Formats: sequence, structure tokens, C-alpha cells
Amino acid sequence: MALGKQGHSLVCDLTWLQLDTGERQQLQALLQFIPDTEQRRIKRYINKPHTNPLSFADACNWADAIKDDKRFAHYKPWHYVNVDREVTQIVQDLCRADTPCITYAITQHVKQLWHSDSGHDKWQPLLFISHWVGDIHQPLHIGFQSDKGGNLISTVHPDQGCDNLHAIWDRCLLYGQHYRHWLGLLSARLDVLSKQPLVTHSSNQTLDANVATWPVHLWATETLAITRHPKTHYCSLVEQRCSLIHTPLKISPDYVKYNQNILLEQILKASVRLKIIIKNLL
Repeated sequence: MALGKQGHSLVCDLTWLQLDTGERQQLQALLQFIPDTEQRRIKRYINKPHTNPLSFADACNWADAIKDDKRFAHYKPWHYVNVDREVTQIVQDLCRADTPCITYAITQHVKQLWHSDSGHDKWQPLLFISHWVGDIHQPLHIGFQSDKGGNLISTVHPDQGCDNLHAIWDRCLLYGQHYRHWLGLLSARLDVLSKQPLVTHSSNQTLDANVATWPVHLWATETLAITRHPKTHYCSLVEQRCSLIHTPLKISPDYVKYNQNILLEQILKASVRLKIIIKNLL
């Protein structure tokens, strides 16, 4: 899992709100090319009736919905990146075809979307990109192999299913409020956030197929800083080394309050960056 169903849907709902009418129509037209079998798979995964229309926010969960399908098994490492415990920055060429990860995932599917001519060829890279941009902003997806991105760090939390740190960041930080509450709260913050220089490039402000100019590794580095932050409690910092935590972590109300705001900020950033990608590549 990465960011959770609710988190991915929030990223894409917020992205949708930032698009103009023509861009929404283009996006909606591409969704029509998703085969019925895949639309039904998505709706089963997010527990929605198969008769409901498929929204962009729903479709952004497709890359998680396919994880149990052997045909897509090779994409599992694309959801995250593992680094050594001393690493503080993600370098641009960290991952390649033989060692794929989340930064590689974004750049590869950007290229595929850019060079595709028909909706039949575009819908998959579109849904992958929309999912990957959410994944790269989930702190425990820029992590370490030895604890499987926090899945092996036990937690004490009153809610069932929140028994490890990865699950806390995937979904449990947003427990207690309805989806519409989070969407309303975040949409109110969009105007301020969208004016910040969230996307920087080496030469200009235009995104294109030349992904070498994209700052994807910088997005991952930002996320890694949260991963390593003491208040995330993902590891114990000894000088520059992010040492493994062995003691079960009690998730206190203060922990939730502080890190909930961090996660919401990450979701907002992801939506603004995804909006820029879509505006330039559709």
C-alpha cells in the first residue's frame, strides 16, 4: 500500500479542482478508454458499486488495485525507493531499468504518456503517473528495506489495522474525519500553496518529455527529510545514521496531530505537482 485509498483519491480530487473545464473534459475522455474489467477492478478495490461512474479520484487507486495480479507484479518495486540509512539526499540517477523505484517510475511513465498518440495507449501511463506522484509524497515510501518501509515497526494504536508505522502513515493519520471533511479543508488551502515554487527546473518552467530537467529526485529528497525527522519516529538518528527502532511505538494524540498536518501538506504538494504534469502532458 502507498498513501492509502483515501490519500490517493484526495490527491486526484484536488488535482481535478485545479484544472479548467477543457482540461477536465480531456481527462474525462481518457478515462473512457479504461477497459470495463479494469473499471470494475478499481470499484471493487475502493468498495464502490460497479454501476457508479468512474471518477479521476477513483482511478488513481488502480496501481494499488492491480498488485495481486501476476501480470503487473513487476511494478511492485515502482511504488517506493529504499536507501542506505546514512543517505540524506536522493540523487537523480538512483534507479534504472534493472533497479526500478518510484523516481524511475514517474520518469518512465511520463515518457510513455508523452509519446502515446491514442487514448488506448495513454490511460495506463496516466493512471500510473497519478498514483506515483502520490506515492513519492508518502514519507514511508522513501525508506529502508530492513523494516520494509515501516511495515516491521510495530505500533500501539486503538484502531484495528493500525499496528505498524507504515499503516499509520498510509491511512490511520486521517481516521476520525469523513473524506469530504479532508477535501474541503485541503481545497481551501490550494490557493496559497499553488503560488509557491513547488516545481523548479534547471532551465525553464515547462515540463516536457526531457525528464532529465525534472526535479523528481528533489521531491523524493523532501520526503526523505520527513522520513528521517525525529517526530516521524521512523528511526533513531545517531549522527547521520537512521538506526532501526525495535520498541513498539505508541501513537499518541500529539503524534497524530503533528504528523497529520505533515501528511496533509504532502497531499497538497502532490496535487499541485500532478496538476502541472497533467496540464503539460495531456
